Amino acid sequence: MNDDGWKKKILLRRHIEKGFWMDAKLAEKKIASFIFSYFKSCGKKTAIVGLSGGLDSAATLALCVRALGKRN
Repeated sequence: MNDDGWKKKILLRRHIEKGFWMDAKLAEKKIASFIFSYFKSCGKKTAIVGLSGGLDSAATLALCVRALGKRN
């Protein structure tokens, strides 16, 4: 599965728990915007993200890439 496929599987999953629905695209944009703003306010442009191979670290990496770019 390509990177976009994993991203969609992880971040576009709408059903979080029984009876709770959310707009995953909007949540992704808001979280990425927060990460970008936080790094900017700290004067930082790059991040180091440790990956465990789990869903949480994969989602964190995807959000950081969206906020800071692939090269960072």
